Amino acid sequence: MFCPNCGKENPEGAKFCSSCGKPLPAGSAREAFDRTVNNVNNAAGHAAETAKEAFNSAGQKVDSAVSEVARDLGGGAPAGGPLKTDRSLVAYVLLSIITCGIYGYYFIYTVARDVNIACSDNDTTSGLGMFILLNIVTCGFYGLYWEYKIGNRLSANAKTYGIEMQENGTTILLWRLLGALICFVGSFVGSYILIKNINAICAAYNREHGLQ
Repeated sequence: MFCPNCGKENPEGAKFCSSCGKPLPAGSAREAFDRTVNNVNNAAGHAAETAKEAFNSAGQKVDSAVSEVARDLGGGAPAGGPLKTDRSLVAYVLLSIITCGIYGYYFIYTVARDVNIACSDNDTTSGLGMFILLNIVTCGFYGLYWEYKIGNRLSANAKTYGIEMQENGTTILLWRLLGALICFVGSFVGSYILIKNINAICAAYNREHGLQ
């Protein structure tokens, strides 16, 4: 039995709420109230599941579209080929400026793809579609979380290739945050660390699979 005043769940037969002390409805009124609470909970759960499916569907469509464009440009998924190991901070910045930010999205797409291939854990790095959608919903904060997770994932998986990475997701996140205090220089340091570690683990994957 849920209290209509504070929402606290109480044992059946209780006359007063154990939390706020207000009288609890009895008999048919109590049953009607419980049905209403259950209906609201069911509706909320259904809405959340529908929203999740919509996000996943939209994300998959964006990833599919980007994949088709990448293939047309000769930069599609490796399909058994070597992973990209020559990412550069300078190239990333310059190409992002030249393409008005479009290259930045292509960068995210290829990073997610290659990290998911190179890392042999049970985790998954979100692709470009989910990155864009969740970044919009969180006003850009998801981008920081995305980099933080990749940093930690690279650090954890590096050991399987015999690599010792000193930096992890926390390192990247701290540099990103410090960037706001020192003319955004720290943000570039965070990007450099992330790109360096991605190149390292992709190179290790290529070596192990004879794809050099």
